[in-house]
Amino acid sequence: SDVANKKEFGVGPNVSWRFVMSSIQGQLSAIDGAARKELSEIESHSANCLGTPCMKLADISGPSDKWQEMSVPDSDSTEKNSSPFVSNAYNLGQVTRVMMLESIGPEYGEPVEGLKPGENDLELVISNNVTGQAENIQAVLHQSHIMDDAISDIWLKRIQFEGGLIWENIIVYRPGRS
Repeated sequence: SDVANKKEFGVGPNVSWRFVMSSIQGQLSAIDGAARKELSEIESHSANCLGTPCMKLADISGPSDKWQEMSVPDSDSTEKNSSPFVSNAYNLGQVTRVMMLESIGPEYGEPVEGLKPGENDLELVISNNVTGQAENIQAVLHQSHIMDDAISDIWLKRIQFEGGLIWENIIVYRPGRS
């Protein structure tokens, strides 16, 4: 284990992070604001993580629509590693990096439109070893309000387990488009 046990180390608060970003020279690279909020027990237990209660020990699944398997992106080098579970901290950072690269790309991402105050255009939830006995990391990313005449939402799912890596997606089309 990388840290002392709970009795020695203690258990930290439930925390929510929010980042506000804008583009500079066409690239989504400027962090305009970052906020960290410690959540109360009531807030923690009422929080919704892409359709699943955040405090529920269950892998995040996203919508129940039919997910389409996709090839593992080149940016996801995990499958090239002989042991994909070298360090949890490394893996969670790596998962975040590859999900964001696959979603918004290395440059600017998809433009968004129609956001109301308090709405998010991109959400990423990562479940780490919450079910079963084998190590696993499951991540689901939802990108909405896409400024496209045919596509309104994109969902990405990445499932990593000992000996395997699966990527899936759902593309949600606007009514009358496909």
